Amino acid sequence: MKISKIMFLSMCFFLLGSCAVNKWQNALIQKGDMNDAINNAITDFVHTSKWSKKDSIFTVTITDINEENINITIAVADDDVYPNSKNKVGTYDHIFPTRYTVKEGKLFYWNDATLFITQDIISILEKYNHIDCRWSELSDIIGGVHNDGVEGVIYYFCKNDLTNYKKSDVSNIRKHYKIPLLKCN
Repeated sequence: MKISKIMFLSMCFFLLGSCAVNKWQNALIQKGDMNDAINNAITDFVHTSKWSKKDSIFTVTITDINEENINITIAVADDDVYPNSKNKVGTYDHIFPTRYTVKEGKLFYWNDATLFITQDIISILEKYNHIDCRWSELSDIIGGVHNDGVEGVIYYFCKNDLTNYKKSDVSNIRKHYKIPLLKCN
């Protein structure tokens, strides 16, 4: 009798747990563009990454690997954003963040070279105390301090099915990792 109750309760917890997993996985978008791939990566990251539990600000880097795959890296943003004199509202920049999303109270930001810098992105970086404007009068500054020991996750998506992806945890983004075998149709 006692064993059957334990089995019943175990089965209930298993079913409830699998429903919770399916809930966020069902939110993933199968067909879409780069922004949909980014949102899928962020959704997976928030629900599965150990780094998501430890920090609240993350950078997103987008790179096309080839015609079939998209590579997206989400890393702990342990360095502030350092605007220079060229980074003003309404200007374009290939480094300064121009997009962001907040999911589960965590800030994710990235650069979209097709968008100009807005007051909105500056305000959200200020809200999270993640922008340092003291260097803004310098015209020739590198894109900020870079930490080669940063931690995060690299996602590899099939462009034709954004729910088909693999990921690799990394504790040093600068290391060269083998791209996992991903079968895209």
